[in-house]
This record gives sequence, C-alpha cells and structure tokens, in this order.
Amino acid sequence: QITGNCWHVNSLGMTMVKIPNGSFTRHDTFLLEQGQTAPVQTVTISHDFVISDREVSIEQFHEFYGDPNCKPEEKPHHWGGQYGHEGQTVDHPIQSVSWFDSVAFCNWLSRKEGLAQCYEQLGLENWRLVPAANGYRLPTAAEWELACRAGTTTKYHFGNDTSLLKKYSVYNSSAPEKRGSRMPTRCGLFDMTGNIYEWCYDWSGPYRLETPVRDPIGIKQRVGDIDMRAMRGGMYYDPARTSGSSSRNRSGPAGRSNYSGFRVARSTSDS
Repeated sequence: QITGNCWHVNSLGMTMVKIPNGSFTRHDTFLLEQGQTAPVQTVTISHDFVISDREVSIEQFHEFYGDPNCKPEEKPHHWGGQYGHEGQTVDHPIQSVSWFDSVAFCNWLSRKEGLAQCYEQLGLENWRLVPAANGYRLPTAAEWELACRAGTTTKYHFGNDTSLLKKYSVYNSSAPEKRGSRMPTRCGLFDMTGNIYEWCYDWSGPYRLETPVRDPIGIKQRVGDIDMRAMRGGMYYDPARTSGSSSRNRSGPAGRSNYSGFRVARSTSDS
C-alpha cells in the first residue's frame, strides 16, 4: 500500500510521486483557439494519487511487450514492436503507442505487482474503468493538470516568462529527447511540458460550463466517426503555446502517432 511517503520507486524502476488532493482553475483552450470565450472553471480533485515522474520509457514498454508471461490478447494489437526511432536510447520516451496500448501496459504492470487491474477489456477496443481497483492507470486530464501546476496559477508551471521555457520543455525541435533532460516541476515531475503528448484516461469533449467541479471526467466528443481521447503536455515539434499547463490535445484512441506516449498513475490507499 502507498501511505505516508511523498514518493517511492516501483518494481519497474519508476519513481512515483504523491500528489495531494487540491484545487486549481482552468479554461478550455480549444474554445480560445476557436476565438470563443472560455470561462474560468475551478476544479477540485478530492483524492490523493501518485504519478510517475517521467513518461514510460522505451525500455519499460519493451519489457511489457516482450514478457513471455503476457498473453497475446493482453498485448498491443498489431503494434509491430516499434520501440523507438533511429538514434534514440532505451531511456527515451516510448512513442507511437495508442490509448489502448497504454491501458494494456497499465494492466500488465498491475498484474506484475499483484494489484487489481484498473481496466476490464470487454472487446478489442472496448475497455471499462474499474473505479475501486488499486492498480496502475492513466491519469485523468484534471489529475494531470493538478500534478503539472503544483499549486501554480500561471500559464506555465514555472511562471509566465516564455523565455524560460527552454529550461523545462523540449519544443520547436525535430525529435524528442531523453526523459528528464530538462528541469522538473515543483513536485519533481519531468517533461510535463513538451517532448511528447501524454494520453489521459478521459474523453476530450468541451469542459462543462458549471463551476466549481469535483473530480471531472471529460465528456465524449466525436470527430468524424471517432470518439477522441484527451492528451496533455505538448510535444517536441510544437510551438511554445502548446506547452501551457492548461493546453489540450486529442486523438482517436487507436492512433499511434510519433508524438503519443504516456505516464502512469495510481490511486492511494489513504485518500
């Protein structure tokens, strides 16, 4: 059980940082980009949780995909074993993984540590969250932003000065860098801005207008014939404006783009 400590290291060598419950304010950047008014919303996360201090690495995902004890149906479907790109090390973040690949990894790590799986697979692309499970999962977009902000109210987790962004973020670049190559947030999380986008659990629909909200889960929004999942954090190729703590992105859950990765979270036993 996770109790008391501010951080611990799990069986895969991931440093898991405890994020206390708390509140923050946000606005819908999708609306702002469309020239619409985006009301400020107060969000409360009522529970503590832990989140990995870095994105899942090529090496860590390789251990999952190559595990002989992991059944084929529990592994990424038609993934092809593309662990990274030319010139990358095992400590670069895993890329080209879908939302489905990410939750499959979470379930594998839960089984590896004897924890209850957070996702029930009902079909090839039909996964259901098990709320009471104590295993690994993707953070919600709201949990992700609470962790990123670490109590700040500024555009970036380090303030409003864009000239400092290069100290914290890999952006306007041709490729991602090794995890942790920039400075961390106040609570010790690396690459929360830039490098690669990170899958979150929930859907990426517009924020509900009411305020305040408590433990929100994103609503569905269909683009064409695809229900989009939330992504956060910006990526290496993007400009500075996508690296803000409130910045959002989205993709279809089956998408395996070269900018998609993830980090893991867990609910705590003392929240």
